[in-house]
Amino acid sequence: MIKLFKIAFLVAVINMIIINLVNISNPILEQHGFRQSQTALSAFYLIKNGFSLDYITPVIGESWSIPFEFPIYQYLVALIYKGTNIELTIIGRALSILFTLLCCIPVYKSLEVFDIKKEAIYLVLIIFLTTPIHLFWSGTFMIESTGLFFSLMSLYFFLRISYHKYSTLNLNYLYYLILLLFFLILAFLQKITTIFPIFLLMIIINFHQIYFNPKKIEIVKFILINIILLLSLYIGYLWVNFSDTIKLMNPIGKYLTSIELRLWNYGTLEQRFSYKFIIDTIIIRNLIGSGLYGIGLIIIIYSTYKIKIIRVLTIISLILYLLPLFIFTNLHIKHNYYQFSNTIFFCVSLGISVYYLIYNKSKKFQALVIYMLIVLNISIFGIQYSKAKFTHISANNRSLQIAKFIRTNTLDDEVFIVFGYDWSSELAFYSERKLLMAPHFYSLDLDVAINYDLYLPNSIVAGLLLCPTDDYEIIKDKIKKNYIIKNTSSVNNCEAFFLR
Repeated sequence: MIKLFKIAFLVAVINMIIINLVNISNPILEQHGFRQSQTALSAFYLIKNGFSLDYITPVIGESWSIPFEFPIYQYLVALIYKGTNIELTIIGRALSILFTLLCCIPVYKSLEVFDIKKEAIYLVLIIFLTTPIHLFWSGTFMIESTGLFFSLMSLYFFLRISYHKYSTLNLNYLYYLILLLFFLILAFLQKITTIFPIFLLMIIINFHQIYFNPKKIEIVKFILINIILLLSLYIGYLWVNFSDTIKLMNPIGKYLTSIELRLWNYGTLEQRFSYKFIIDTIIIRNLIGSGLYGIGLIIIIYSTYKIKIIRVLTIISLILYLLPLFIFTNLHIKHNYYQFSNTIFFCVSLGISVYYLIYNKSKKFQALVIYMLIVLNISIFGIQYSKAKFTHISANNRSLQIAKFIRTNTLDDEVFIVFGYDWSSELAFYSERKLLMAPHFYSLDLDVAINYDLYLPNSIVAGLLLCPTDDYEIIKDKIKKNYIIKNTSSVNNCEAFFLR
């Protein structure tokens, strides 16, 4: 019987690879070009300048450095590029696909800890690999799959330690403890919003274990695991503190520190009960795209299935799915790729639920159910993402045209100031130039139009580009009053003012 599930899993793997190989050389502008290009731009300068903790992402002026995540994914891209010279964006996309597929390993091993049938595990993985959000975002230039892989690996080693009766002097125990620390640190450094809900679960399980097994050896394990958890959390804190210190050196970067972004990250209490969050974000955008058909099955399993571990895993997985949504509410509302990480836990609930409803049915019936799940997921993918995934982005794309204009009209050591693009990295990445992207928040674009020396004290400014924006006429007037304009031009509804 397991052969059927293995074949279906192989089909899901091949399907994911084929779908993401289509247009793999597309510019990284299909969705959230803002974030994709930011990641790619950091990788580009890691190639150019070598590894650095204060790596640059040159879009908001000197000192050009605004580190967010520790650049693990970006540096891996840079290393592969140096070894192969394959196009940078292709490497980024391919590496993201690879880490998505690698996530299957810790999911499989974690469910094995609880003696879940292999057929059920394969069904979980089939749903995971065919879920629309995973199908689409796995092929983008993003850190999501890398952060998820590190987080799931740390969860596996934590479960391995917690649910096996190892002696604290056992070499396997010490080995798993070291690996737990290793992957926890990587997870915190790569994407803290992905690991944090899992980290909370680890704390709860650890206290649960000591409460029900207060033996001497359990107390020692409890202390050791807590040391690992606290140490990884502290290293994550050190990185956030370091990145904030670097950002504070930049007049615009000071508005992008973790403290300043608290409201942006967490959102408001009102948002958590809003129509936009509950209906638009959770139900329409995510649950329908992740298999809304599974909700009823999950409830049935929890209500009727006799094996306690199945009910417990189903509920815990659903909690891990919902928890990030209610912690980082605004991020999930604003970014449709943020659910890439927590949707895996919905897939676990759904996969286990479906299997334990059909496990005693005929092989033909099981094959039909698997087929329907795959077809339904791919059909929803077609509705939600096919246009973005399969449409070729030509050289006539607005951002590509403007980037080409900037590259053509500037030297390598010159800077352009851009208004009307917020602080997006799209133009900087594709022009391969350092740009001061005047952000709209706090009306900083108006200040840049007046006091550019504050943001670029040591740079050679070749010119300014004014694209359509709410304050277009005001900014244009300030440019004319505060700059000595030598020449003007236009590109794609944007006005260019040259200073030389």
